[in-house]
Amino acid sequence: MMHKQTEGAISISSAGITRGTQARREAPGFATLDLGSVSYGVGSNSPRTKVGRLADRLVVTTDFELNIADNSLHAASAMLLAATAFPENVYVVSVDGVKLQATPQMVQASVPLGRSSLHRLQIEIPNTVTEKDSQFHNSIVFQVIPN
Repeated sequence: MMHKQTEGAISISSAGITRGTQARREAPGFATLDLGSVSYGVGSNSPRTKVGRLADRLVVTTDFELNIADNSLHAASAMLLAATAFPENVYVVSVDGVKLQATPQMVQASVPLGRSSLHRLQIEIPNTVTEKDSQFHNSIVFQVIPN
């Protein structure tokens, strides 16, 4: 789920999902990336969600866009950080190849402001996860620091 938040003159929002999965608006300022159903045998029911099968896990991947803007026009770029909202012990969640934790991790050192940037979400699901415990619900918190 994405919630647009502005602190000072910098804002971050979903810029649309062009090559990734579908975004669904939950409430004003919130969006959810719906990856659909995935399984080891079938793959994905969404053409925008890719599933890779390894011996010990599934790797679910989709692309999404973010728009980071500086309304004051003082910065040309910003550092992008991301974290999972809840500690994750079973699944490995990565953005642009950076494994996320409960503390913010630097995803990109310099993201141009004022235009969309493409990013990749990847979730690794171990084969040990049973169907009963297979639903994944977490949020990714993005933070931007002008540079």
